[in-house]
Amino acid sequence: MSQSDKRRALAQSYKAQTASGGIYRFIHQSGWRSTLRFTSNLEGERNKLRLYKTAGSTSDIELIEPWRMLGAEGFDIEIVEALNQKEGQSAEDYKNDLIDLFNILKKDKI
Repeated sequence: MSQSDKRRALAQSYKAQTASGGIYRFIHQSGWRSTLRFTSNLEGERNKLRLYKTAGSTSDIELIEPWRMLGAEGFDIEIVEALNQKEGQSAEDYKNDLIDLFNILKKDKI
């Protein structure tokens, strides 16, 4: 298999994946927690937090002050509710489902 065939197969495999998103928030072992957020890519948010910890700083507006006061090491991500994209579901419909779930959980003050 040529290099371009490998790349093409990898790209097709990536496109065939369904999204794994949900509702989450950043938390700190001290008890601090951010507001609820939603994403279609929970793993991307975990990677973002790893990057912040490696860099020793954050660009997330809500995290800057707690990060400075509490330190980076105690931060983690709390997955409040996971929601996978259904097979055949469009990205737009999936995002709307995430928004609906977010609004329900926000209303319930979770």
